[in-house]
Order: sequence, then C-alpha cells, then structure tokens
Amino acid sequence: MVLGQASKAISQYNKRLKIVHNILTSRPGAADEAGIGKRVKRREDPRLITGQGAYVDDLKLNGLLYVQFVRSTEAHADIINIDASAVMATPGVRLVLTGAEVSREVHPLPVRWDTPGLRNREYPCIAEDRVRYVGQLIALVVANDPYVAEDAARLIKVEYTLLPPVIDVEEAFAPGATLLYPEWETNETCDPVHMGMGDVEGAFAEADRVIEAHLYSHRYNGFPLETRGCVAIYDPVQELLTLHSSTQALNQVRTAIASSLDIGENAILVKAQDVGGGFGVKDQIYPEEVLVSYVARKLRKPIKWIEDRTESFYASTHAREQVHDVQLAVKNDGTLLAIRDRILYDAGAYHNSRGALPSMLTASLLPGPYILKAADIVVHPVVTNKVPSGAYRGFGMTQATFVMERMIDMAAAELGLDPADVRRKNFIQPEQVSSYTTVTGTTYDSGDYPEALERVLQMFDYEGERKRQAELRTQGRYLGIGLTSFVESTGFGPSKFQQMIGFLIPSHETSRVVIDMTGKVTVYTGIMPIGQGTQTAFSQITSETLGVPLEDIRIVYGDTDMCPYSGLASVASRGTAVGGAVLLLVCKRLQQKMKQIAGNMLEAAPDDIEIQVGKFSVRGVPDKTVSLRDVARAAYFSHHLPEGEQPGLSYTETYDPVTVAFANAAHACLVEVDPETGIVEVLKYAVIHDCGTMVNPALVEAQIHGGIVQGLGGVLMEELPYDKDGRLLATDFTQYHLPRAAGIPEIQIGHMETPSPNIPGGFKGAGEGGIIGSPAAIANAVADAIAPFGVTVTATPLTPNNVWKLLHSR
Repeated sequence: MVLGQASKAISQYNKRLKIVHNILTSRPGAADEAGIGKRVKRREDPRLITGQGAYVDDLKLNGLLYVQFVRSTEAHADIINIDASAVMATPGVRLVLTGAEVSREVHPLPVRWDTPGLRNREYPCIAEDRVRYVGQLIALVVANDPYVAEDAARLIKVEYTLLPPVIDVEEAFAPGATLLYPEWETNETCDPVHMGMGDVEGAFAEADRVIEAHLYSHRYNGFPLETRGCVAIYDPVQELLTLHSSTQALNQVRTAIASSLDIGENAILVKAQDVGGGFGVKDQIYPEEVLVSYVARKLRKPIKWIEDRTESFYASTHAREQVHDVQLAVKNDGTLLAIRDRILYDAGAYHNSRGALPSMLTASLLPGPYILKAADIVVHPVVTNKVPSGAYRGFGMTQATFVMERMIDMAAAELGLDPADVRRKNFIQPEQVSSYTTVTGTTYDSGDYPEALERVLQMFDYEGERKRQAELRTQGRYLGIGLTSFVESTGFGPSKFQQMIGFLIPSHETSRVVIDMTGKVTVYTGIMPIGQGTQTAFSQITSETLGVPLEDIRIVYGDTDMCPYSGLASVASRGTAVGGAVLLLVCKRLQQKMKQIAGNMLEAAPDDIEIQVGKFSVRGVPDKTVSLRDVARAAYFSHHLPEGEQPGLSYTETYDPVTVAFANAAHACLVEVDPETGIVEVLKYAVIHDCGTMVNPALVEAQIHGGIVQGLGGVLMEELPYDKDGRLLATDFTQYHLPRAAGIPEIQIGHMETPSPNIPGGFKGAGEGGIIGSPAAIANAVADAIAPFGVTVTATPLTPNNVWKLLHSR
C-alpha cells in the first residue's frame, strides 16, 4: 500500500512538472486563438511561479514600524486590568495601546446585513472591558522590529474575572443558557428568519413516510497560502492614508476605515497587488486593517502587520458550523413533497461584516434542483464564545447541499430505492427552469439538471461501479458511491435582491476600457484577482470583442483611486458573471465606434465591417483593410469620426444585474472505508458542471479541481474543535490537516453550457461549484459504504476517528 501511494505521488508530481513546463514555455495566442471559449494558458502564471509575485509582505519601506496584537487568552471574561508598564521600557518599542485608549477614537465596525430584530449591528475593533473569545484583540504594541514587538507583547499582563463560556450552539440556544450579551436577554442575534411557502401541513399529511434527521455541519475554514496582512502609510502633505492590503474587496476596506476613523473616503487609498488566495476569508472587514491605519495616522509612520500562521486560526473568521433538525415528507415511490428545517447558525462571538448571510443562503438554496410542494425553514443565528463566523467559499450553499443530498439518500435507503432514481423522479425539468420558483422563493434562470445527472452517471460508469461494489462486499471490502446534484447562486449583486435580503453593500460593477493611439488596450476593473485567472479571462473577452492580441491587453486592478468602484468585488462567483459581463458591454460599445471609424475610412457601412486580428476589413472584400492602429490614431486625431462622437477611444459603463445567475452541477464519488481504522479513501470522482458560457474551459476546470479538493479536505480531515473552556484545539497545520496531492484521485470533468438569459455573454460563476458538491457527495459515499453496519452519516467531519466511532456505536 505504501509503495502504491509513493508511485501515485511520483506520477502526480511528474504531471505537475509537465504543467509548470507548459506554463513557462507558453505564449499568449492571437485574438482568433484566444477568444471566448478557448483554452488559453493563464497569462499571470509565468510571473507567479517564477517567484516574481508581489505580496504585501514584500513591501519594504524606510522607517517601517511593526504592529503586534495582544489577544485574549480567555473565552469569556471581564477585563479587570491591563498592565503594560514593562513594555514601554523595552528598547525599540514606540507605542502601546489598550482597548480603553483606542475605543475613544476608533468607532466599531458595522455589520453589513440587516434583518428584523437585529441586535448585533456592529462589532468592536478591540475589546475594552469584556472578551468573548480566545483570540479577541485587547491591546497592540508598535516597535521598530517585528521580533521586538512580539517579545514586548508577551510582557503585557492581563487580569481577568472569568465568566462561564458557552461553546456549543445548541446549549447557547437552549433556555437558561449563559448570555454573551445580557442586555439582549437571549443569545440569538436577531429575530428568527423564516423561509418557505406552500401547504406544509397538507404535504406532510399526504406523505407515506417522514424522514427525520439531526444533521451537523462542522466548523472549519479556508486557509489561503498567503495569510492576511497590511501596510499603512500616512502622507501628511497630501493628508492621504494609503493602505496596502491582502484583500478581496478594496472598496469595502476603504469604507470601513473611513467609518471607523471618521474621515472621508477621499483621504484613503487602498491598494492590492498579488493576493495569495482568498476563499472568502479575505472578503470580510477585520479590525486589524482599521487599527494599523489608525496607528499610521497617529505616529505618521509606515506601519506593517502580517498575520502569522498560528494567529490566522484566531484572527481570521471561521465558517460552516450549523445544526439542522430536518424532516422530509416523501411518498413510497420516492416523490419528495415537503421539507421542514430548523437551522442553528453558530455565529461565534459576534457577527462579522457578513452577518448571518451564509445561513440565509443555506435556507434559500435548500430545495436545490428538486420540485417540492412546500417548505417551512427557520434560521436562528446564535452567538457562542468562539471566533466569529463569516464567509467561506461556498457561502452557505455547501451546507444546503449537504443537508438536502443526505436527506435524499436517507430517503432512498429507507424506501429501498436507488439514490439516482429518486433524484431523477424529482428534478425540475429543463423547460420549467426559466420560470420555476422554488418553495423558498428563489427563481432560477436556465439549466438541464436531469441531463447533468445522466452524463455524470455515464462518465462515472455508475452501473459498473455498483456491480464492483457488490462483488467487493463479498470479499469484505466496503466501497460506497455518493451522488450530488445542486444549484449554485452566482454573479451576486442585483441591487433589488440585496435589498430584499438586507445586504448593505453596493452591488453594481463598472468597467473602463481605453484604447491608445498604438492600438493597445487597458482595462480598468474593480474585480480583484485572487488566483481565479481574472487577467486571462478578461483579456480573452477583450481580445475577442476588439480583435486585439492578448499581449496587447493590460488589466489594471487593485487601486481604489485608479480603478472603478466595486462594492462587492471578488466574491460570490461574480468576477466573470458580473465583472466580465460589464467588460463585454464596454468592449462592444468601443467595437461599434471603431467599426464606424473604419467604415468611414474604407467607405463602407459599419455593419459591413468585420474585425480580424489587429485589423478591420469589408465583408466580401477581404483585401480592403485598415489596421487597428490606424483606426485608433484616427479616433484621437478626430479623423473619420462619426458625427456626434468625441475624440479618443475610451468608454466606461456600469452594470447592475437584474438577477443572479444559477450554475448547477452533478457529482459522483467512489470511496472505500476501512472498518478497522475508519480511514476513508476517495477512489474516483466525476463532475458534470454547467456555468453557462465558458470564457476559458481550462480556468473553469482549475476552479472545479481546487474546489473538490478543498471540499474533500473539509469533509474528511479539517476541523476547528474547541474544548469545554473555549480554547481552540487546532492552531497549526500539525493539528489542522489539509489534503495532499497523494490523497487526491483523478477527477473527471465534463461540461454543459446553458447560458444565462439575464447576463450579457450568458456567463455564470464557476468559482464555488467544486466545493459546494464534494462534501455532500463524499458524505453520501461514506454512508453508502458503511450501510451494512447499520449506521449512517449525520455529522461531519468524517475523520478516521469519527468514522471508527460511528462504526462501533451500535
């Protein structure tokens, strides 16, 4: 077995070497080779993989000072005294501040989500008199050297009066629980949120059976390769604060700093260069960016803070933890009728900037691609003495898929039906999709859910694997097959939708494109690249529409002064679906203007002008051409300009989608469970994915691969557990286990393309589909494998220890 794993690892390593070689020796193609739908190699990769990336910690400045934050060592306690007297005597220390001092000048951060009865409308930048989780900020030290700052911070002595910690969300929800905020008289952050419609009681009365389950989605999170960090520089001459931050959403950071420091946004410039992964962790607004900015203004010195890896376990938000009490009403033939679900969302110590939105999306997307008559879903966001919860790739949809897909498999098992047949029986049909509104009020746009399942079953060889499973069971080997079908909300941003759910962030997207006199193109965007291939995808859209080679296109991002405003930026699988859509609109407008100029130059009607690589020609007269460069020069010199047109070639447009775009997918997974050890090995994985019009299939596949692997790690090995005193038990990667290449099966991917009818270009998002489906598919496969032992899967993670305990629970 060891030799087999070694051989597999070597094979995968050699494949990766070949990929790296291909990247380094590749060149961007011409426009006709590099347009929408082509497998263009990523433009950004040669620079990144040869060590030429530029990250926050690479920024070196004269006179740079360093911040070290002091964090609470207690989960729930009153702060009696903070003694920092020994710190200021330390050579190299420039400043020490406690919560009581900072709070006089720094306002709390607002929760950007509103709902009836919301009690948690803001969260503190630094604790003043009470701490509510281990890791909460209580003081900071500024020094000439990061190691001096770290050593000095250890000299601060804090005296606490301990309070009872509340760690379990069900205990926090129960009557008589210790209250984190006594003035609320409850641990719920808001009134219960209800979703659902239809005659629930009637549907359950009609049911032949009711499948009941207590399901638990555990706490874990994304850990970007680059931790969070920022550098703040204050220029007293310009009265300008410049913050370099590793963030997914620059304008949100600027707005938060302006609000907390009570200054205008015009006095703040936020910049980002390369961001080493985001996963939603860097989507939120954190106290550290505000406090570093505050100190830079106070000392009038450049200030740096880089989160270390252990610190990231406390300082960055956690995610995913929910408890579901579910009832699914079904007929004996497998027809789904209705669902009830009480969701407890573990918010941690307080809502971060995203509030309880992940749990709202869980409830909204719970019906998935299935027809139901009715639903009654209620969400209770509840505080506990843990790190605050927030955004993570999949944003509530991963939990929705886990719950619905587990319930379908449990129903199939109880009814003695094939899980694939139950899904087939209940799918929304393709002709229904564009007008179908689910029982939670969500209206889909396009997709063929039955076809996606059939294709993945064929790719996976479902019937053949069922036969192999039966044969190997006779030999004492326990293989399991798991299926998942789901619908994914992408292209987040419609203003009306955001207003409906209480999301208080501007949602439109703006793009500006400039063609200079040499025919070169510059695209200015508010979308932030975080590893998803934005530069390549945007270059392809621009190349196809304007007839410009990729190497002649420059993508400018990461600067709140230079780039258009983007409130949401790179979140919710909206980079291409919204940012790419508005870019397409701008390029088409410029295309129209250039065709008019070229038509005047060639004495032809604009409609007869065709765009080729770097030139324009007359339809039917291919030799009659004019170069793109000549057209650009004519535009700037006002030659051949259409009447009423301004000189130059630049255009800006803002786009607010009318609705979100719904991607979908079907996953199939084969696992083997060792009953003696509880070890789960994923043997085979297949996906059919539909994200509408694909700009670059290779980029889509990379996103799917990464998401599946991330989901595999999340369901099988990653966990952020706490002890009874509220102390986190995983604080580095020796305790928090991430997947490795040797443990990943070959992933087969097939594509479907049902363009969104509501988005220019027909684009849908592709960034989260892998991670939404894989935990549910793997959990279903494990449940299938251990079914002969008379147990089933109701909770994650499915670590060897947990699986072994489950197998021996009877």
